Amino acid sequence: MNKLVQCLLVAALFLLPGAALGQMKIGFINSDQLKERLPEIKAAQQQLELLQQQRAQEDEDRQAKMAQMEENYRKQEMLLSEARKAEMRSEYEAEGQRLIEFRQNTQEELMKRNFDLHNPIFERINTAIKAVAEEEGYDYVLDAGSAGGAVVFAKDDYDLTDKLLARLQSTPVKAGGN
Repeated sequence: MNKLVQCLLVAALFLLPGAALGQMKIGFINSDQLKERLPEIKAAQQQLELLQQQRAQEDEDRQAKMAQMEENYRKQEMLLSEARKAEMRSEYEAEGQRLIEFRQNTQEELMKRNFDLHNPIFERINTAIKAVAEEEGYDYVLDAGSAGGAVVFAKDDYDLTDKLLARLQSTPVKAGGN
């Protein structure tokens, strides 16, 4: 599907009205190679993996604590009063809730940390792509390494957004979303 989108995009670029085939300059980058070869991306990934390992260890420790609580309960169950049993079950359930919250917070923390580490790098890459494209006279730069085959640079001359919005705004929306 992604290759189909890429092919359609490239075909559409060549079929634009008024754009002669010989006048358009298209280049590409390979983001997969950038990820492998840029040291700052590797360093960011290592930091993220270290945090992930730390949180995984904390998760294992919490699970082990719960397993120990359950084992202690089972060993003492016959000797405990109903009040103490209820108290231990309540403590176990509270610990289970803390584990769930820890996991949710960990996911949020990892996503935020991933963004904080990678966003400045991606901004730097995008600035460099734009500079190279403009210096070399490229109309479009595609990403051959990404799964989506995204356009990572395009000359403003080819931006159809305003025309598309005008067309959509001038066409009434039919009932039912069709």
